[in-house]
Amino acid sequence: MRQIQGTLYFDQIPKGTAQMKRVNHKTGSFFAGKDVRLAHDLYMNALYEYAPEKPFEGPLSLGFIFSYSVKDKKKQGQPKTSRPDCDNLVKLVMDVMTELGFFLDDAQVTKLRIEKRWSLHERANVYFNLEEVVE
Repeated sequence: MRQIQGTLYFDQIPKGTAQMKRVNHKTGSFFAGKDVRLAHDLYMNALYEYAPEKPFEGPLSLGFIFSYSVKDKKKQGQPKTSRPDCDNLVKLVMDVMTELGFFLDDAQVTKLRIEKRWSLHERANVYFNLEEVVE
């Protein structure tokens, strides 16, 4: 069974998500705004070192934990119930993983686990785990 896991360290979780498209009203075309491009580049640089030599094939399991730093000791370790939404957080990361060749298409992900929580650490981080589904 193939597996890749790692932790991406950030001063804060990138704010841009794949859903934050902008519209050019003259042409009617969509484009990625500054926040999305910045987030894309941050994820690209952070994930590059984990990229496999060849893409995973077949069904995959993918898990993420997004940890946000907080100074309030009562919140530390607790689930984060405020924005951004979990589904919006992972789309851009999965798109970057596809670009880097982790898998051929994110449609291969048949099991997806997403958590967001307040962190005990001063930095924000994203933990990911990608593995082949063995039946």
